[in-house]
Amino acid sequence: MQKTNRKGKSVTLVDPKSQTSTPGTTSRNSYQDHDIASSSAAAIGDGRSSTSGVERSPHDLHAYDLEGDKLNFIPIIYDPRYDIKFFKIQKFHPFDSCKWGKIARELEGFFREKKRKTNINFLSAKRMITKEELQVVHSPSFVDRIHNSKTTIIMATEVPILAFLPMKVIRSKLLDAIKWQVSGSILAAKVALDHGWAIHLGGGFHHCSSETPGGFCLFADITLMIRFLWNYVNPSIKVLILDLDAHQGNGHERDILSMSPREQSLVYIMDVFNASIYPHDEDAKDGINRCIELRSRTNGKKYLELLSFHLKAALDDFAPDLVIYNAGTDILSGDPLGRLNVEFDAIIKRDQIVFTEVLYRRHSIVMLTSGGYHRRSASVVAASIQNLFNLKLIL
Repeated sequence: MQKTNRKGKSVTLVDPKSQTSTPGTTSRNSYQDHDIASSSAAAIGDGRSSTSGVERSPHDLHAYDLEGDKLNFIPIIYDPRYDIKFFKIQKFHPFDSCKWGKIARELEGFFREKKRKTNINFLSAKRMITKEELQVVHSPSFVDRIHNSKTTIIMATEVPILAFLPMKVIRSKLLDAIKWQVSGSILAAKVALDHGWAIHLGGGFHHCSSETPGGFCLFADITLMIRFLWNYVNPSIKVLILDLDAHQGNGHERDILSMSPREQSLVYIMDVFNASIYPHDEDAKDGINRCIELRSRTNGKKYLELLSFHLKAALDDFAPDLVIYNAGTDILSGDPLGRLNVEFDAIIKRDQIVFTEVLYRRHSIVMLTSGGYHRRSASVVAASIQNLFNLKLIL
């Protein structure tokens, strides 16, 4: 089955029973695999795009300090305030609200084992984003609802027990943690432009649009990343959003549709998702340039084939200054919400393919961790980042 969206790109539907592509995709016979091993560190160079350090930003949410020797600088963004820990909220939602700290601790152990000259120093945003700064994307009424309406927050997070908590507690324990992550996403985008790559151990709230939260996404950090770059770095920066979370990224897709034609020309979206699960947002699909819809139980082999082919095609279609890589791990086999059958090792391979292809072409890339509801979600993120370092794809 083949569809055509508003921007005229084909949509792929995959049948897991046969694990073959339906019309509109490249068949296995014509698929050309990319030899990851042949992309040596020398070929990739330092991984920096042609826009590396192109502009300074006057905004302090783009500011960061390089502590110690620059040779030991690692552009990984994290803050302990990301974890959401109050009244055991994690027991009332499948999402691990302490996932980000678990990833950070595993990486700290990894770097201690590597016996680097210094321990890893995560970069952190200077401060939490303000209500006024959220209005770079969100309307004043949206910001007011999120900060004052329990009903809005409960519907977006699907955690009904919040109804029994004072709004003051919800703001300080839940909203502030998410706003710190939004600040981290904004910072990570600038760090990636400066250094060729960055990894944010949080963010990726891709269901939230400028006017509507949902799916445990309360602020549109991806749209905010883009707007802050356009407003404070360069209004002509070209961004490719590569959304590989198991769920459709309907939030940023709706935001793209509300942009001017000129702004739309600066953003390209490739979204690979399970079409059988939330959010089923048909209207938002009009914002996607390259849309690959999967069916439940799609396996890792077919997933990687589709990704490799379509990523190359997307980068041939559109040469970005920055790739925003929404690297959700809810594609992991056994994830209760993603419902795909992608193995642990295949997720590591997925990230390897993405970083190799993007850095080989000398584009900058920022990775967001996004969704993941399996108990091994934090471990697969940490293992994937370690693999990227071990292969010297990122240094």
